[in-house]
Amino acid sequence: MGRWFSIRDLVKSTNPYILPVFLLAWLAAVLLPIVVHEAVHALAGIAVGFKLKILTIWPFQIEFQGARPRLCLARTGNSFGSCHVKMLTVIGAHRKYFFFAGMAPLANLIMGGSIVVAWRLGAFEGLSASIRHLVAGFAFISTLGGLGSAVPVLNSDGARLWMIATNSPKCRRWLSLLALKIQRANGTPSNHLNRRWIRNACSVDDGSQEDLDGHWMAYLSANANNDVGSVAIHLESCLRHAPIATDEFVNRMRAAASMYHAECTRDAVKAEKWFNEMRPLASLSRILQIRTLVPLRLAQNRRDEALAQWDEGLTVIKSCPPAQREPLEKSWTAWKVEILKRCAGAEETTPPDSSDFAK
Repeated sequence: MGRWFSIRDLVKSTNPYILPVFLLAWLAAVLLPIVVHEAVHALAGIAVGFKLKILTIWPFQIEFQGARPRLCLARTGNSFGSCHVKMLTVIGAHRKYFFFAGMAPLANLIMGGSIVVAWRLGAFEGLSASIRHLVAGFAFISTLGGLGSAVPVLNSDGARLWMIATNSPKCRRWLSLLALKIQRANGTPSNHLNRRWIRNACSVDDGSQEDLDGHWMAYLSANANNDVGSVAIHLESCLRHAPIATDEFVNRMRAAASMYHAECTRDAVKAEKWFNEMRPLASLSRILQIRTLVPLRLAQNRRDEALAQWDEGLTVIKSCPPAQREPLEKSWTAWKVEILKRCAGAEETTPPDSSDFAK
C-alpha cells in the first residue's frame, strides 16, 4: 500500500474538518470485504440448497429462524463475520459444501485482484489521495482476507476445503454428524440413531466443537438405550470439552451429569453438586429443569417433592403445541411408572462402576 500512494500527500490533501467523515469511510472500506465474504457465503449456500440460519457481520447478526428475518446485535464477539447454514441432505454434501466454502475467498481475491490490476493500469490516477487511500485499503483487506480464509488452519474456509479434498477422518466425522443431525431433525428417536455414524462422529479426539457434538450424540443414543457404561464414557468426554461450549450447553451437560448420578449411581451428593453448578438455571427450559430435579429429589428420598415436580412437568407439557405435546406426554407418563416402581422398591438396581464426574 505504501508503494501505491504517499502518506504525506494523503495528510496534505485531507481537510481536517472532514477527518471524521474520512475515518468513517475508512472503516466502511475495511468492513466491506467482510460483508462481501459473508454475502457470497449466503448466496452460494442458497444456490446449492442450504437453509440459511444466521448471518453475522460485526456487530450485527440476522437470524432466519422464524417466519421473517430478525436483525439483532451479535451474541459473540470472537468473529467479525460468519454464515451458519443448515444442510437438509447428505446427498452431494462434498460438492455442495466445497462450493459454499470456496466461493467467498475466491470472491475476495477476485475483487482485490481486479482493483490492483485497475490501479496498475492507471484507472485511479485522477482521484484525490483520500479516495485512492480508501480504494487501496479495500483492495488490501479484500486480498488479505481472501488469502487468510483460504489458509487451512483452525476453522477457516481453507481448513474445510482441505478436509473435504483429502477425505480425511475429520471429513467422515463431519459427514456422520451431518447425517445424525438430519436424522434427529426428521424425528428419529435417539435410540434409533445410526450406530456407524455415531462411531464415526466420535472417531477423532481433537478437542474441537465437532468432537464435542459427536460425543453428545453418542451420549444421547446410549442414554436412550440404557447403556449405562457408554453413558458414563461419552458424558465424561463431553464435560472435558466444556471450555469450548456455550454457557447454555454447559448447563445441559451439567444437568445430564446430575441425572446420571441421581438415576444410575444413586449418589445424591454428586447429583446435587452438579445441579447446583447449573448457573443461570433459567438458561434451560422449564421441562429440562424439572426432568433434572425429579431424579435428584428421588435420590434424596424426597418422594413427595419428586412427584409434585413430575405433576408440574405434566402441566408444562400440556401447554405445548399438539405435535410436540403428544410424544412428550406419552414418555412423561411412562416415566412415572418407573418412578413409582423405584419408590416402591420393586426394582433394585446395583450402581455400576463409572468415572467420577465430580471435580
